[in-house]
Amino acid sequence: MDGYEFERAELAALERVVADPSAKAMSLTFSLLRRITNDFSSESQIGHGAFAVVYLGVLPSGSCVAVKKLHSVIGLDEDEF
Repeated sequence: MDGYEFERAELAALERVVADPSAKAMSLTFSLLRRITNDFSSESQIGHGAFAVVYLGVLPSGSCVAVKKLHSVIGLDEDEF
C-alpha cells in the first residue's frame, strides 16, 4: 500500500468513526491531521487554552471534527490535562 492508498484508508476509517457514535477512538497520523486542518492554518483555529489550540478539521465528506494540538508543556501529566 503506497502513501496515497494509506491516507485514503485512514480517511475512510475516520469517516466511519465519525458516523458511528459507538465506535472506538483511533490513532491518526500527523500528516492526516495537517491535511484536514489545512496545515493547522489560523483560519481553521476555533479555540485555544493553556494546553492546546483547537482546529476545525474538515473531512472529504464535509463532516467536521475538532482537532486538539497540544502545546509542549514540560511536566504535564494526564490528570492535569
